[in-house]
Amino acid sequence: MKKYFTFLLCAIALKLSAQTTNISGIINQYAKVINVDKCLNQVTVDDITPFAVGDTVLIIQMAGSDIDNTNTSFYGNVNSYNNCGNYELAIINIIAANTITFKNVLNRRYNASGLVQLITVPIFNNTLINDTLKCRAWNGSTGGVTIVKALNKISIASAINLNGKGFRGADTLSDDCFNFGIGGCSDYRCNQFSLCGARKGEGIFIADTNNYFGKGPSANGGGGGNDHNSGGGGGSNFGAGGLGGDRINASTFSCPGGNPGIGGRALQYDNLNNKIYMGGGGGAGEGNNHLNTKGGNGGGILILIANEIEANNVNIFAKGDSVKGVAAGDAAGGGGGGGTVLLDANIFTTTNLNINVNGARGGNVNNGFDPSPTRCMGPGGGGGGGAVWFSSSSTPAGINITALGGPTGITSWAGADPSCALRSNGGRDGDVGGSLFDLQIAESNNLYIPHTFSVCCDTIICKGQTVYIQSSQQGSAPLTYSWNTAENTANIFNTPTSTVTFICVGVDGIGCPLIDSARVIVESLNLNIYAAPSDTILEGTTVTLNAILSTLDPIFWTPTTGLNNINTLQPTTIATNSITYCAYGETSSGCKDTDCVTLIVIPNPDTLVPEHIAFPNAFSPNGDGNNDLFTIIYSGNYDIQNFSIFNRWGEIVFTTSNINEAWNGKFKGKDQEIGTYIYYLTLKDSKAILPEKKYTGNIMLIR
Repeated sequence: MKKYFTFLLCAIALKLSAQTTNISGIINQYAKVINVDKCLNQVTVDDITPFAVGDTVLIIQMAGSDIDNTNTSFYGNVNSYNNCGNYELAIINIIAANTITFKNVLNRRYNASGLVQLITVPIFNNTLINDTLKCRAWNGSTGGVTIVKALNKISIASAINLNGKGFRGADTLSDDCFNFGIGGCSDYRCNQFSLCGARKGEGIFIADTNNYFGKGPSANGGGGGNDHNSGGGGGSNFGAGGLGGDRINASTFSCPGGNPGIGGRALQYDNLNNKIYMGGGGGAGEGNNHLNTKGGNGGGILILIANEIEANNVNIFAKGDSVKGVAAGDAAGGGGGGGTVLLDANIFTTTNLNINVNGARGGNVNNGFDPSPTRCMGPGGGGGGGAVWFSSSSTPAGINITALGGPTGITSWAGADPSCALRSNGGRDGDVGGSLFDLQIAESNNLYIPHTFSVCCDTIICKGQTVYIQSSQQGSAPLTYSWNTAENTANIFNTPTSTVTFICVGVDGIGCPLIDSARVIVESLNLNIYAAPSDTILEGTTVTLNAILSTLDPIFWTPTTGLNNINTLQPTTIATNSITYCAYGETSSGCKDTDCVTLIVIPNPDTLVPEHIAFPNAFSPNGDGNNDLFTIIYSGNYDIQNFSIFNRWGEIVFTTSNINEAWNGKFKGKDQEIGTYIYYLTLKDSKAILPEKKYTGNIMLIR
């Protein structure tokens, strides 16, 4: 029994040991994000090979801030950080081609043009850093970050070194003297061909060609030394970078300096915005003899996440890089800004864990190599200190933080002119960095539900009916609605007079627009009826009833009296008595309409009533075949002696003695105006038995 118990203890120890993974070197993989679709909760990357469904990844935006880029002393001040510095952990849910959809909703916004990258996050139960842990150096689109997560413990038994892995220091670029050697340049920004000065260090502002050079800082990137032979400014992070050194002891006609590169601006860190940045690169020293030095790189970003972080007598480095080499006969570059370290743990078991996020030293100059050693070129400014951020409310016991600003460079040759030997020529150290507490690593816990949005429904209604259009959604509820009817409710009522498409745009809680529409077809018979040749006719005349429809749907007539077909559009009847006929129609969708016409029948004359006569009170000579002529409806024993029509000025516009002749609304071939005209009729019995009769009245001409 005792042997079994010993075996069990050994098995448990082996199992726990197997759950500890040794790590060192570069453990993360990186991909450039080329598109971010916040609404679809997905990104597109340039390389999909590092990733698999279920992986935890870090999405982080490295740059994309806006600065004051006026050619003034305000140049380089950050006007807006925009999405720069945003980061969060995410879990991959779907991979399709090079597009990754995340399981949980991305809480923060990213703009791919601001240098966004996606980084694998290795997750262990327990992990031991048994040899130097590093990251891939920032190359302008990826790198600069190391991140490790353990469900239980991260043990640090060897150094972590991210020195100089952040934003890159400015390259050297030799040029000729500004303004043909007369006077130095004071511009804060310029392009390569303006010859105003050296290149700026890299930072969170993405410069264009007109902002690559000059003494102004590129946010946390140090400014380049201006013409002639001024030192570059130091990069920055939490602390500002230092000013580069002047060139001194120069005559007016030997391209004097006096405008060194300005150190990078201090960046904003706080718990509310929870943004993180790499150290800025130092600006280059100005040179025309190819003897200047470039700026130092900034420090990278380290993120450790675990229940417990354990360390004993080890170092974490995320310092800025010092300037490589010594300038000789030209100016020196500025030091890189310190990086950023994030430690997120519930328990810190640490003894002598030393964290160093110092800014780097600015570059030195050695005038002993100059043909005229009395000339004193500009050293580089020191880099600003970085940031250390803990999840605890204070610095855990056993952890030592160094976040100093880098010292300025000097003229390192003791034999130089006394005015500059072992001096900085006005160059300055970088500012100290700082610590922050109560860190909460950005990570979403809200499950992403693909959003659906619809507007219901396509339908057919009758003219005059009110329709109810409603929207529905699944996912994050739309917060605002906007209809093309100018309404802003989820559902609307409307009484359209013609066919229309109702469009609704719903904007959800993360600002994504969703759009759908419903088409409403408005149907109407629009029945119109008229009688031909007229609705006032002599007894015994054949009359055609004409129904005009906007559709081909069937109709019927009522009453049926005298009609030859009650289901046709043009039934006929022989007039015997005055009567009203009505047509009724209904579409297949149930829309109804009706219209009626009344026939006035004039009976034939007899011996007691020698004439029957009627005068229409209006006509419309518009060529539509309906009521185009003004004529007398007459039967009787009289002859027409004269029938004349007068306009309002008394002119005769029509005259006839022929009962069958009608007025077409014209006079001398021209259409007459709309208005009231006067008719005058004289009837005379040719046998001289009946007395003469005269009729006069008004007729309305309409079109």
